[in-house]
Amino acid sequence: MKQKLSRWQLIGLIVGAMPALFFAYKGIQHLFFGNALYTPSLAAVFFVLPTIAAALAWLLILWRKKVWVRVTLAVLTLVPLFFFWTFILLLGTFHSQTVVTGAEALSAYTDTSYSSVMPDELGSPTDVTFVTHTLECAIFRADSNTLLLTYSPEAYAAQTAYLNSQIIFHTEPFPVLSSAPVDPLPPEFTWEGWYFRYLSEDQTTLSYPSELILVGTNDAECAVTYVYFKDIDLDYIDSHEEFLLNECGWQYLP
Repeated sequence: MKQKLSRWQLIGLIVGAMPALFFAYKGIQHLFFGNALYTPSLAAVFFVLPTIAAALAWLLILWRKKVWVRVTLAVLTLVPLFFFWTFILLLGTFHSQTVVTGAEALSAYTDTSYSSVMPDELGSPTDVTFVTHTLECAIFRADSNTLLLTYSPEAYAAQTAYLNSQIIFHTEPFPVLSSAPVDPLPPEFTWEGWYFRYLSEDQTTLSYPSELILVGTNDAECAVTYVYFKDIDLDYIDSHEEFLLNECGWQYLP
C-alpha cells in the first residue's frame, strides 16, 4: 500500500518545487528566447540554481527513510533558492533588445501605442532602424524604443528645419531629487555628436520622467532619432547621459 505524503512534504512541494520550476522556466525564456544582452553565464543563473532546487525538492518529497537525509535535502533545497533570490533582488539587472531595419522598422514604429504623439513627418530617410529595449531588475521593468533615421544632407536639413519649427520642446530645467544641493538638469544635452531635446508635455500626454520622448539630431551623420521611454516606477533622472545609456539602452545599440 502506498504511503501518503505528509503535511510537511506537501508544503515542501508547494514552497520548494513550484517556485523553482517557475524560475527554471524563466531561465529558459531568458537564455534562449529573450534576445538577452547579458552573458550566457549570467543567464544560466536563471536556469541552473532553480533547477538544482527543483531536483532537491523532489528528492525531499520522495525520500521516506532517514530523517537526517530529509533535513539535509531540505537545507540543500533552500540554499540555491536563497542565492537565486539574493542575486535577483540585489544584483540582477538584465537587458534585452530587438533590432529591425528598413520597411519592417517603419512598420514596427507605426504599430506602437505612442506613435500618435511623435512627430508626424519623418521625411525621406535613406536608412531606418528600430530598436526595442527592455531593462528588468527584480519586479521593476523599463521599456524604451529607439527609431534611428539617416538622411541625405538635403533631406536632413529639411527634417531638422521641420523639427525646429513645428515641434514643441521642453525649455525649463528639470529638478533633481537629492539631499545635497545640486543644480537642476538642463532641458537639453549632447552626447557623442548627438544633440538631444525632450518633447514638451504640452505636446504629449506623457509625464516626465516616468514616460517621455527624446528627439536627437546628429549633424555629422545626418541622422535623427526618436527615443520613447516608460518606467512607471522612475521618480527622477540625475544624469541625462547615464539615463540614455542605461535605461534607454543606448550602450547596446548596434
